[in-house]
Amino acid sequence: MAGTQTAHAADPAPNPPLPDSCGLDIAIVLDLSGSLSANDVAESKKAAKEFVDALEGTPSAVGVYTFSDQAQTIIDKTPISTSNGADNVRGAIDTITRDGGFTNWQAAFQIIPTGTYNAIVFITDGQPNRPSSDALNSGITAANAHKSATTTIIGVGVGAVNEGQIKAISGPEKGKDYYLIENYTTLAAKMEELAKKACDGTLSVVKQVEDVNGDTAVASGWTFEADGDISGATSGTTNQTGAVNFKVDYSDGDITTKTVTVTEQQQPGFELKQQNGQNAVCTANGDPVEVTNTSGLAFSVEVAASATVSCTVINKQLVQADLTLTNDATGTYDRTYEWDLTKSVDQDSVEMVVGDTTEITYEIVATPSVVDESNFVVTGTATLTNPNDFDATDVNVAATLPDAECTVTDGEGLTVPANESVQVDYSCTLNDGAADFTGTVTVDADWDASSLPGSTGAASAGADIDFTTVEPTVINGTVTVYDDKADTTVELNAADGEAVLSYTLEVTANSVDCREFVNTVTLTGDGDYTVTASATTNVCAVEPPPSQTPTPTPTPSDPPTTAPVDDPEPSSDPTPSQEPDLADTGSTIGFGVIAGGLAVIALGGVLLTRGLSGRRER
Repeated sequence: MAGTQTAHAADPAPNPPLPDSCGLDIAIVLDLSGSLSANDVAESKKAAKEFVDALEGTPSAVGVYTFSDQAQTIIDKTPISTSNGADNVRGAIDTITRDGGFTNWQAAFQIIPTGTYNAIVFITDGQPNRPSSDALNSGITAANAHKSATTTIIGVGVGAVNEGQIKAISGPEKGKDYYLIENYTTLAAKMEELAKKACDGTLSVVKQVEDVNGDTAVASGWTFEADGDISGATSGTTNQTGAVNFKVDYSDGDITTKTVTVTEQQQPGFELKQQNGQNAVCTANGDPVEVTNTSGLAFSVEVAASATVSCTVINKQLVQADLTLTNDATGTYDRTYEWDLTKSVDQDSVEMVVGDTTEITYEIVATPSVVDESNFVVTGTATLTNPNDFDATDVNVAATLPDAECTVTDGEGLTVPANESVQVDYSCTLNDGAADFTGTVTVDADWDASSLPGSTGAASAGADIDFTTVEPTVINGTVTVYDDKADTTVELNAADGEAVLSYTLEVTANSVDCREFVNTVTLTGDGDYTVTASATTNVCAVEPPPSQTPTPTPTPSDPPTTAPVDDPEPSSDPTPSQEPDLADTGSTIGFGVIAGGLAVIALGGVLLTRGLSGRRER
């Protein structure tokens, strides 16, 4: 509603300057109060769409809001760099209908998110009268909040508006902070003029990416280089609108059209998708213009000082291959032997004459048996290879084996670098393992598929395990047999089965005595494993019988001069002594002991002999 200029108590905040660039975020606010006719509303909608048309294809975003008694969001900030985005905004504008009612500037400013836009274009034909108590000051305060967030407010007064009130919500400078127009039929031209003011004589490049499914969307983070008479930066990176803008320098005033060459920096995993054989498709003020492909990814286009040029470049996302996964697994387990050891002697007791030698023969039987098979474990290495040109991220690896508990070392949140491999170790412990177990250990890998677009995001590899082919870790499989009297050793292997060892000791008696001749054999294996067996022979040595010396025959001429002498009484039998320790048999008790060699008779009929020197013969 129109009104006269009135004083206001609230102090307007300074209006921040509008950024001097093409590609701003702008809110359009339309007055729908009762002072507007249906035709006025239609002209307002037309003007808003003209504004969108003029900025389409630039790095701009537009939101639309309306107000009367209350305010309404028609569409929040939406990029209009592409026709799809611009169509969405235009379609939302088409839904606006005449409202009627009073004029509430405060509600209009309060519905717009603070700090979201570079500028608010505020279009009204009247003065605020709601909230009724202090409508103007409430509107000024609400506008100040946006100015404090560095948002420029551009007031557009239509018809017989109160110019002072328009200044209060925007700024003091006409033609910059605010504009006045006669009626709504001229609003569209003014809105187009405002839109083109910052974008004429510029070139915008809009980057679109076609994903592996064929869907196309704008893409941020793509860098383009502009070569020509550029005012300002010659390199730019697309923002959230997918666009970047270059301003051509026309300050010389003589040339009104200049050539600009643009080259994109290709990103890995993408390739340029030409459009009808062209590296880009360009328009000037919405109309197609000629494009020339130059070297590689570059293109050239003419930019007029009075035109807003927009070029669309499309890149196709290449389908990325899955990670390759290999699985190498090995089984291990322990087999523990125990040994039964017996020793026998051919004579329990021996009686011999001092000075004589006798032989005592011993036999040792060593019998192995499996007492335990345990610790059935499958260990393996999974190798992940990335054949792509960029990293695979958030890779997780898991291993499974039926009836087993599996763990993977550092198998979560991995990164497999481009064109490299990563190895992951795992281990599976069988819950109820057996030497005849067979199965398959499976390694599964998954990754963030978005890091490898087009990949399945998963891979799997199995490795067969057959414990019947696994050589176990043998405990007490190889043992050593040592005989304390023969003073020699023999090595036995459980794989050869039962072993029979025999050998002979020669015992020579040098003095009268009796003793227990104890012979001990010791079998030793892994760790502290020890088994012993002994055999005992009672050995007694006696004096030899008295010698019989013949009596000389007397001659007749020589009769005996003495009487015959009776034979002496035979000495009594010696009393044998018993001493259990024969460690020094030979030197201290009068026995000489000679080892006659150690014979090993294995179950296969192989005869092995080992002398005191340790030599083995077959």
